[in-house]
Amino acid sequence: MRPGGRRQGRGWAIAVLVFVGIVVVALVIGLITLFAPHSPRPATQGGASPTGVPPSNAATATGDASTAQQDVLAAAPMLALPLSAAQPQPLVSETAGPPIDVPAPTSRPAPGGAPVPTGFPHTPQGALGQLAAIDEGALSTTDLGRVHEVYVWAAAAGAVAESQWSPYHGISTLIDHLGGTQAALQAHATFQAVQGQIKGSVGPDFVVACVLGELDVTASTSARAGLGDCQRMAWRSGRWWIGPGAQPAYAPSAWPGSADAVRAGWRDLNRA
Repeated sequence: MRPGGRRQGRGWAIAVLVFVGIVVVALVIGLITLFAPHSPRPATQGGASPTGVPPSNAATATGDASTAQQDVLAAAPMLALPLSAAQPQPLVSETAGPPIDVPAPTSRPAPGGAPVPTGFPHTPQGALGQLAAIDEGALSTTDLGRVHEVYVWAAAAGAVAESQWSPYHGISTLIDHLGGTQAALQAHATFQAVQGQIKGSVGPDFVVACVLGELDVTASTSARAGLGDCQRMAWRSGRWWIGPGAQPAYAPSAWPGSADAVRAGWRDLNRA
């Protein structure tokens, strides 16, 4: 090869590396801003769930004390972390507390049935387990059709509108960063919840549960980030649902097991 050819080849290789680096940075930034506080998109659906499960009188009565307590709990701000906290970083031996034992589901996904594991018990830990299953189902995809399937099953009447639900917003943002719907369908995403916390409860039938997991996305390159999510979990008709009310305050996103995760109160999940 002539010297000029070698120089051109080297220049092309450098250009490719720079381009890949830009893509990686953009993808990482996209991941760690998925659940960052945002102005909700205009709702495309009402809060009522297609399942038709009615909210209880206690959850909808005007001025009801328990509803007010639920709203205060859900809206209470959580620790604010910088976006960099969600990037992969060293793990620490310190913890925010002992692991949380999460019970096993009694039912697995099946054709014509629930799209995610279900059958978690009527306990705060059961609510946490159901949320972990919901988020893993809704975030392990780059297809909004799958997110919709999980939402339809999970959301009780009066729950946050689908377009304002954090997993829907997150996957919508991811699709935008991947270059649109068609490009996103060529990518692969997985989410695994590994840490959690119970923000609080109001009576036995309402829990604000939070999970922290690792989101891995592979497109032309790969990127990883820690994502946290909190939801209102309401016990209705023998199982946990995404309960009535607005999207809770955003959970702090951190790399699971990092010093930032400890500061934010995230604890390991022992999933049966």
